[in-house]
Parts: sequence; structure tokens; C-alpha cells
Amino acid sequence: MNTLFSIIIIALLVYIIYDTKKGNEGKKNTQISYRKILPEYLKKKCEISLTMPLPTIDIMFSVKGILTDIDEDWALIEVENKQQKILKMFRVDNINGVKEIV
Repeated sequence: MNTLFSIIIIALLVYIIYDTKKGNEGKKNTQISYRKILPEYLKKKCEISLTMPLPTIDIMFSVKGILTDIDEDWALIEVENKQQKILKMFRVDNINGVKEIV
């Protein structure tokens, strides 16, 4: 009885490992490359949402401002905060979505 139970557990572990690897491959292929999309928003006011919060530069989920510069790896956005203009730089890989504010 113990042998049958251990075979079932091993089979379930193999299935779970296979299923998680299969799920991770699908996410990588469906991810949008924002490097090609961002030049359309250059010098425009837009809202950029991020995949993970960046508390060191005071961006939790999204940031609104004027996209001033784009590099292969970095994006620079100008944010107006209490009559001050602040520049914030973050990686393009962290971008989850972009929309223009009219």
C-alpha cells in the first residue's frame, strides 16, 4: 500500500513540475515588447503602468507624465509634483502598459 501511495505522489510531482514549466513558456511568448511601441509616445503626456512597484523612485503601480527620452533599456519620464518637475528613470522591461492622456 505504501509503494502505491509513493508512486502516486511521485507521478503528481512530475505532473506539477511539467505543468508549471509549460505555463511559464506561454507567458514569455505572449509578452509585448514595449521597445517598439514607446517611440510613438515620445514627448507626449501618457500613463505608464508597471509590472512591479518601484518604491525607491516613488512609483507604485503607474506613473503619469511626459515621456521625455527612451533608450534600449531605459525610459525617462517627467512628472509634475507640487509645482516641481521630477525626472524618473526605470527599465523598459518593467512596463506593463502604456496609454496616452489627452
